[in-house]
Amino acid sequence: MTCPHRRRIGDNYGMTCEDCGQVLEGYGYWGQSHTCLHVWAEYEGGKECLYCGAWVGTGEDLTAQEVDELLCDLSNGEPACTLS
Repeated sequence: MTCPHRRRIGDNYGMTCEDCGQVLEGYGYWGQSHTCLHVWAEYEGGKECLYCGAWVGTGEDLTAQEVDELLCDLSNGEPACTLS
């Protein structure tokens, strides 16, 4: 049975399901994960992840799937983003 993630807890690092512990957004509550699950804010010049600050400009040659697969690792204290 799949968890419906009804009870969520979040902060500026991300959001986590309180029932199953799965990271739902960003790095999860209290930064529990080292990989960001991006939530994109769209601007005129591109997209920015609300949690790690990764920026993808409109002029960059990335497909929508590549943007969604952009991996940002927080293990060194600062986001380091690469394509998966």
